[in-house]
Amino acid sequence: MTHIKDPGMKTRQRRAKMLTGISLLAIIPFLILCTFVYPVNDDFTFGLRHIQKNVFQVSSDIYLYWSGRYFATLISALNPFAVSDNPIPLFRIYSAVAIVLTTIVMTLSPAICCRRQLTHCQSAGLGGVFLLTYLALMPSVSQAFYWFSSCTAFTIPSLLYIMLVALTAADSKASYFIACTLALIVPGGNEVTAVITVGTLGYIAFTYHDRKYWLLLTLSAVALLLVVLAPGNASRMANQHIWANAELWALTFSIGQTVSWIFLWGPVLLLATTIYIPLFGRKLASSPIYDVSFSRYLVWFFITIILAHIPPTYGISSAIVDRTANCLLIFVIIGYFHGVNILLRKHRATADRLASLLSGKWIFGASLFCFLFAAPFSINSPVATAVTDIITGKAADYKRIQQQRVDIVRQTPSAEAVKLPPLGITSKSLFVKELESEPDTEFTSAFSRIYKSRVRVYVEDREARFEDNLTALKNYAKKGRVRR
Repeated sequence: MTHIKDPGMKTRQRRAKMLTGISLLAIIPFLILCTFVYPVNDDFTFGLRHIQKNVFQVSSDIYLYWSGRYFATLISALNPFAVSDNPIPLFRIYSAVAIVLTTIVMTLSPAICCRRQLTHCQSAGLGGVFLLTYLALMPSVSQAFYWFSSCTAFTIPSLLYIMLVALTAADSKASYFIACTLALIVPGGNEVTAVITVGTLGYIAFTYHDRKYWLLLTLSAVALLLVVLAPGNASRMANQHIWANAELWALTFSIGQTVSWIFLWGPVLLLATTIYIPLFGRKLASSPIYDVSFSRYLVWFFITIILAHIPPTYGISSAIVDRTANCLLIFVIIGYFHGVNILLRKHRATADRLASLLSGKWIFGASLFCFLFAAPFSINSPVATAVTDIITGKAADYKRIQQQRVDIVRQTPSAEAVKLPPLGITSKSLFVKELESEPDTEFTSAFSRIYKSRVRVYVEDREARFEDNLTALKNYAKKGRVRR
């Protein structure tokens, strides 16, 4: 009990509480945006697949003829079009659930894996740092929170991956059973999370040589094979154009993209480190689990990232899309701070001096200020964009136009071709994809069919247009002056 009376301990506790509070405040704009959510594209097609159909039969058909993502396909049966007569409010509820789950998992998971080194308050503060870093760097907010089909395939598996990593440090039989279950289902979300899961458990098993880790690795590897070797993948790939020397191109491009993340995400991670080391890093590094080879860890870390790029890069002959990058970011954040702990463990004297320096009131305050306003609260960050979309009315305009489209489809009785109103300059936080510019295509047809209409719809202007936040706020202020 004596360490609780330590003034340094009390200061760390207060700072951890502050970080937890700031992270919870940062989530509020995203929760408000849930009230403006509308279904898009794949939500219509998956809804049609599941309406009044057996979920296991649909999952089997998709596995055989389209995709090996067995877990994502299974939970996509919760599509609001398939389970509710009033689906749009349920889409909004699901978005709120995704945001709340992200907050809970990120802030509480450290309490599972760091319980011996950190108090519950400090663990929540550590989770707050992870959450703020994620919100600062997230490639696509809309595809993480506001697109149901992406939530089922990417967001939920990523959150379960975090839980799996946390549970590997737990001791109870119940925790291990849950970890084994997660090792089987998490890879079934998407190919990137599957590779990351196997890579993570592979590193843990080969580093710590515990029989329980080998079982987790085996289960995840079997799950990965179920995803990769699914007949549906071969069927879908047969209809796609694959470039010459696709394997070499995919590997080269994956390496290039891996390097690009260093420049995109590295500065924010370094800023977060100045907060992490004095509050959490020095304490966590006292654990013997970090007494491992840093060079070996670094090689594993980058190889896993490169391999995670290959399935989407090879499959679509392109850079990984934002929803996939969201998954990768979670792995990078966890992996980065694990690597920091290894370095702190290896260089304890330097780590102590650095932590002592960064703990000073003024230096810590400056570090926190720089991190917050250069990252999660910078002018064009996802948090600031969410606030701007609400203030300027872009989110409300998005909702109004989407509702107009639904009304047009429901109220037009004939099978004539009808042009839907364009979104114009729209909400970056909410926009996912636009419908096609011709009628009778995959998503325009599904849009009409899901609302039980025969009308043939299309969108003339498919290009989404966005403003940077400063320009949007200036234009909003000008409009306000004109109205007065």
